[in-house]
Amino acid sequence: MKASALVLAGGKSSRMGENKALLRVGGEPLVARVVAALRDVFSEVIIAGNPALFAGYADQVVEDRFRNAGPLGGIHAGLSVARHEVVFVAACDLPFADGEVAAFITRQIRGFDAVVPCLGGLREPLFAAYRRSCLGPVTEALGRGERRVVGFFPAVRVRYLTERDFAWRPNITQVFFNVNTPADLAWLEEVGSFAGKSCG
Repeated sequence: MKASALVLAGGKSSRMGENKALLRVGGEPLVARVVAALRDVFSEVIIAGNPALFAGYADQVVEDRFRNAGPLGGIHAGLSVARHEVVFVAACDLPFADGEVAAFITRQIRGFDAVVPCLGGLREPLFAAYRRSCLGPVTEALGRGERRVVGFFPAVRVRYLTERDFAWRPNITQVFFNVNTPADLAWLEEVGSFAGKSCG
C-alpha cells in the first residue's frame, strides 16, 4: 500500500513503570510486534521516539519537535517526515495490532483528512489514518498548548468508522487492546492469546 505507517513510541509509560515499547510479549518487544504487523501492509514504517532506543526497528526514527506533547507530538513528527500523503498511526502498546484492519481503515480516507474508529462510542485516534493535510492543524493545536489528539479534529474532515463498518472482522475491539499496566502484561503472559478475553 502506498501509504506510510507511524508507530508512536515516545510515551513516558507512567502507569507501567518502564518503557512499554520495549516490553517483551511473545518473545519480542511490543514495538517490534506492531512494526511487523504494519510492515506487511505499508511501504514505509516510521517510529516516533528516541533514535538511540529504536534504531533498526523501522525505516526511520524521528524525534518529537514539540517536547512533552504526548501522542499528538509524535503524530506531528511523523507527518512531518512521511514519504506518503497518507499516514496510518498506531500506538506502540497494541500487542494484537492487525495489518488487515489498518489497511481497511486507511482505504476509507478518500474525501477525508482522517479516518478514526469509534467503537462503543469511544474514539480510537491511535489506530487511525491521517493525511498530511492534518499537519497544519496539528501544528496549530500544539502551538496553543493542546495535548489531546482529538483536539485538532474540529479543523479537519474526519470520518468515523463504527462497529457496522467492521462487521467483517470478528471481535474488532480486541485489536485495540493496549498494555497500560503490569496487570495487562501479566494477563498477556498468562494466556498468550485473546481466547475468552473481551476488551470492549
